[in-house]
Amino acid sequence: MNEDSRKSETGESERRPKFALRPNIIAILAIGLLLLIAYQVYNGLVFQEIGFGQFSIKFAQPALKTPEAPDASRDFFVGRWQVEHQIGGYSDATIVDYSDDGSFSGSGQSFQGENGRRMPVLGQWGFARLARDKFRLTVRFSNGQEWNGDFTIINRDRIHNIDENYDAVRVPR
Repeated sequence: MNEDSRKSETGESERRPKFALRPNIIAILAIGLLLLIAYQVYNGLVFQEIGFGQFSIKFAQPALKTPEAPDASRDFFVGRWQVEHQIGGYSDATIVDYSDDGSFSGSGQSFQGENGRRMPVLGQWGFARLARDKFRLTVRFSNGQEWNGDFTIINRDRIHNIDENYDAVRVPR
């Protein structure tokens, strides 16, 4: 009998692979790997990947810290904002200047299939602060139609419409 085979209690020959590790060594390696992962998580995920080949663990990198969102205020909102928005086969885009005197003007483009049209957009707007980073925009168009939207401030140049799930971005004049 060679050293790789042994007799089990039933008398049958039992083969162990040449490079097999004992169960206690496997447990030590597994605990070591878990400690390494915990250390990386604790220290901000320094490595992007640990291991080799198919036996690798990829870590997600922490998001870069963005500057804190500015406070919701009327002065914050004054400026030019662009919205692009699509629902099914209908899409529209607007670029609107919101003035500090409460008026707004701009243009909107609507497309449905291959048909499109451009129209002027003007009227009066109102602002109501809901929280440090949330506000309600009330818009009264020149034709008398009114619209309200609740927004969350993402950063200085991006806001998100909570109810209709779209973003508006600030664009330079």
